[in-house]
Amino acid sequence: MPIMNQYKSGFVSIIGPSNSGKSTLMNAILNFQLSPVTSKIQTTKERISGIYNNDKIQFILYDNPGFINKSYNKLLYKYMERASISSIYNSDIILLVIDINNSIECNIKIIQSIINKVRNPLKILLNKCDLVSQDICDIYKKINKDIIFISSKKKTNIPDLIQNIINILPFHKPYFNLKNNISDKNNRFFIPKIIEKYILKSYYYEIPYSTYVLLKEFKEKEDISIISCEIIVEKKSQVSIILGNKGLMLKKIAIQSRKEIEIFIGQKVYLDLFVRVICNWRDNDNFLKTFVYNK
Repeated sequence: MPIMNQYKSGFVSIIGPSNSGKSTLMNAILNFQLSPVTSKIQTTKERISGIYNNDKIQFILYDNPGFINKSYNKLLYKYMERASISSIYNSDIILLVIDINNSIECNIKIIQSIINKVRNPLKILLNKCDLVSQDICDIYKKINKDIIFISSKKKTNIPDLIQNIINILPFHKPYFNLKNNISDKNNRFFIPKIIEKYILKSYYYEIPYSTYVLLKEFKEKEDISIISCEIIVEKKSQVSIILGNKGLMLKKIAIQSRKEIEIFIGQKVYLDLFVRVICNWRDNDNFLKTFVYNK
């Protein structure tokens, strides 16, 4: 065990607009596919935490829901916004992730807004820097000399970013005695997230955002894990879409999810998926408090 006055530990929040690469950044820092990544907005509905450990360092990463468009009036999005705000105020360091491909004017407005609101140490990360010219990067350098240019996908400048985090972290004993764990969450938390990822990738229009996955059964046996999950939808008409012709879409989701869950938990899996209607669950305060934000 390291001497405590030489040990650094703290909490680091990743924030930013949807699709800016927050989840990909968390996975890059941890060098592990922990946070679900898709091309659709609002993939992350709940705050996902990961732990970076070495002999003298521990920091807890929070992958937060993306900034909410004010036109999204479902109660779910208000809960998502609260999760992000809570994470910001309870963290030692804030990482603001911006997609450099978006308009410069829009990005500057977001950066200035966060600078005005955040009192904790803030690192501004312009992601996907490999996709733009040096001229674009130079424009941002004139705006703020402390901007860090990264590519979460290609892990460009990620080692430098980790060192930046370590330099700022306070001296503190470890918050979690989880040296060999990548998260303080258990498999029961991540299994539904894996299934949700494949739903987001496989369906279009409103379907991906109208679904939520609940874990109903998880029995770990010596040679296999028995898992049963419910895919919650908002309308009866969505059930047939989730099932697909002769149930083939649901079968596809189950096969893709099972393969990834087996890799994630390191064991063979028997997976059952069912579809259940809970009308307008995104505006159902009792459902959100009981099943989504009670973790």
